[in-house]
Amino acid sequence: MPDPANPDDPIGWYTAAIDYNYKQDYANALRCYQKATELNPDFIDAWGKMGLLLVKLGRFEEAHACDARVRELNQRITNEVRRLAEAAEKNPPAVAPLPPSQSRKKHLGRRRSISGLSRPWAGLHEWKIRKRLDNPCGTLSLCTCRDLS
Repeated sequence: MPDPANPDDPIGWYTAAIDYNYKQDYANALRCYQKATELNPDFIDAWGKMGLLLVKLGRFEEAHACDARVRELNQRITNEVRRLAEAAEKNPPAVAPLPPSQSRKKHLGRRRSISGLSRPWAGLHEWKIRKRLDNPCGTLSLCTCRDLS
């Protein structure tokens, strides 16, 4: 059963339905799926699992109705994503992310992890020193882009 403290949580009912389905208690599983979809009519996963359970129980007309609801919800989600993508193309964000500078690109491949050194304590010391210096990579990780000599 779902959490008694929150009986209006569709995810709790959905989780309980999955548990009942796993235990092959199909009557309770179906009741929980129905309650989850009643609480959240757009709960696409609950509609889909309920349809599969109805097929297993041989209730094909009800399963077909669940499948139709899943298709409707999928179409609605697809249309919303398409609408958002078209809106983003027409009105790009005010601040576009900046491409990395050439110096940043040059140093990306030259970083080492501290664990890759033969003497980890030396790497930690070097990291602390580089943290205090003007690091051209702009990172706080171990950087080999500047000699310490």
